[in-house]
Amino acid sequence: KELHSQLQTAVLEANLDEEETEESLEQIQAIAEVLQDSKDDTVKKTAKRAMKILRGTAAALPSSAAMVTIFNKLPYLISNIF
Repeated sequence: KELHSQLQTAVLEANLDEEETEESLEQIQAIAEVLQDSKDDTVKKTAKRAMKILRGTAAALPSSAAMVTIFNKLPYLISNIF
């Protein structure tokens, strides 16, 4: 839950346009669902797609942005769940 909150805060503070912010928040929610049901293959695929979308969004930001820092750690954190 703490990670979910950190991700949401990072997105909101990233100064993204409205569409990117909304899309990023949706992808964070998809990842949160994986954390609740990591055995469902469909949910895993959704999380992987969400990670790709979020990485693309974060790539356009300065490397010092909180969103970039958190998303760089995210694959490691999620891989521990699978």
